[in-house]
Amino acid sequence: MHDLNTSGRILVFAKAPISGSCKTRLGLKTGMNRAARIHKRLVHRTLITATNTRLSSVELHCAPGTRHPYFQHLSRQFSLPLRPQTKGDLGTRMQRAMRRSLMNSDATIIIGTDCPALLQTHLEQCFRELHKGIDAVFIPTTDGGYALIGLRRACPRIFSGIAWGTDRVMGQTRSRLRRAGLHWTELPQLYDIDEYSDYLHAQRLYADIRA
Repeated sequence: MHDLNTSGRILVFAKAPISGSCKTRLGLKTGMNRAARIHKRLVHRTLITATNTRLSSVELHCAPGTRHPYFQHLSRQFSLPLRPQTKGDLGTRMQRAMRRSLMNSDATIIIGTDCPALLQTHLEQCFRELHKGIDAVFIPTTDGGYALIGLRRACPRIFSGIAWGTDRVMGQTRSRLRRAGLHWTELPQLYDIDEYSDYLHAQRLYADIRA
């Protein structure tokens, strides 16, 4: 649904469900084929959440590209535009996607697909914060990263020089936000599914991610 007085966009960053190329830490316990199936369930759940969110349109940003049959299926199922993720580390890819999106949207949110606890209400609350005038909004994760970043204007420096995939991501991002003079807010932290213990916990709560 769209609010006629605002223009928001959700960019969902997702990897193709290729065995051995996604959820590899999880796959060490489950096997890579099962990890890829779990990944597909997580992507599907994320897109349901995103496409049910008010105040926004949704794009699926695909790695390594848009040609994988699963992405084509999702595009048809959810009536989504597909965009390839650009080259470079995660920060470079997010920065480029954010900059392009903000050229014609009032606010843009980027999410991944590893956080089944991320709900429609979280996304709508983040858009409300951005539309009230805050520069940036985040949902930190318990592993030191973040599940969501939302901006009203592009700021390349908050994506630069971050130790992606470590427990320093959110702390380093806060330092860059302060240096950039941005005002931001953070919602309560959620958890990602990276390790087998994360999955065991999550599958007890979310039957749709079991595989």
